[in-house]
Amino acid sequence: VYIRSTDVNRTLVSAYSNLAGMYPVGVPGVDYPGDYDKWPSKWTPIPVHTIPEDMDHIGNIFAPCPRADELDEFIRNSSEFKQYDIEYKEFFALISQKTGKRFTFDNIHELHDTQYIESIYNLTQPEWMTPDVVSTIRNLSRASNEFVYGISKPYVPEMIKLRGGSMLKALVDKMNYKIACNQPENDNSHHCKWIQ
Repeated sequence: VYIRSTDVNRTLVSAYSNLAGMYPVGVPGVDYPGDYDKWPSKWTPIPVHTIPEDMDHIGNIFAPCPRADELDEFIRNSSEFKQYDIEYKEFFALISQKTGKRFTFDNIHELHDTQYIESIYNLTQPEWMTPDVVSTIRNLSRASNEFVYGISKPYVPEMIKLRGGSMLKALVDKMNYKIACNQPENDNSHHCKWIQ
């Protein structure tokens, strides 16, 4: 099995944890070196591959990309994007005052993420965090994400490709590689052994 993770502690630990659950029993000398007799019982170490976060265009959709930066600036300068900061100016001022952090349409997702996680764990919410406020934060976060991915107005198909195309291409490439390696003429190819 080949495992790829982003180069972030949280995702690396998630990858290792998932693998420990999926592959709990290993064979010494086959699944891990046989001369190490002190591996934890019922655990098979499996490597998790990664590349630096700023070079990872598959796992990090915000990896440096000059064209994505140009399109992002175009989107942020659009009247549709700017309208949210104008229309919700008082709302952003309220939540900024209540939280002690300046919130705008650009970073509202941070407050949404925090509030959502706190609600999942039944943590007490401040009294100003009414159902209407929660709904507004959620809707603004969703709208902001649509701009980030180019699926709002202005609709920017190129941004969709830049944000998701690398991951989609990686998945399709692996599928095609698996298909090619299952052809009889590639049975003994050393490039195909791991994927067979």
